[in-house]
Amino acid sequence: TAVGTTSHQRRPLRRSQCVRGSSSSTAFPTIQPTRKLYLAGCCEGVEPSTITKHIKDSCGFDITCERAPISRARQSAFVITCMASEREKLMEPDTWPTNATINTYFPPRRSLPERTKSPNVTDLEHSLGGDGTSSTGAVSVSPKGINTVPAAPTNTANSYDVLANSEDSGSR
Repeated sequence: TAVGTTSHQRRPLRRSQCVRGSSSSTAFPTIQPTRKLYLAGCCEGVEPSTITKHIKDSCGFDITCERAPISRARQSAFVITCMASEREKLMEPDTWPTNATINTYFPPRRSLPERTKSPNVTDLEHSLGGDGTSSTGAVSVSPKGINTVPAAPTNTANSYDVLANSEDSGSR
C-alpha cells in the first residue's frame, strides 16, 4: 500500500495538524504544558519534599512531587510533574543520585470491573438464573454437586427446599 493509506482504504488518511502558538502576545492567559516523570530507586524513607528541595537546589525550578504506588518492598517511587520546557534538564543523569532512575510516567491501566454477583453463587447458579434452577427447574445446584430434580411446584416453596426434599427422600 502507498504511504498514508491502509489496505482497506484507497483515499489518503487525513490527519489534523496541531499547531502550538509562539507569539509573544498576551491577549489572554494560556496554560503551559506539563510533563509527568516517574522517579524510582529511592529508599523507603524518602519524602516528596526531599525530592522537591533537591530539584529546587540543583536545577533552580519548582516541581510537584507525589508518592507513586509501588509493589517493591523497601523502595519509594515518585511521580514528578514539571513544565515541558524543564523535562530535558530532569532527564539528565547528572541531576539524580546514583541508582535513581527517571523515565516518562505512564499511569496504570484502569482495572476491569468485576462481574456483579453474590459471593456464594457459583458460576453455574449464576448462568441458571441465580437461584439454582433453570426456567424449567430441571437442574439444581447444591453443596454436594449438580442434581437433576423435577420442576418446582407452583406454590411458594424455594427451589432449595425442593432439592433438600429430593435428597432426603432416600434416593442415595
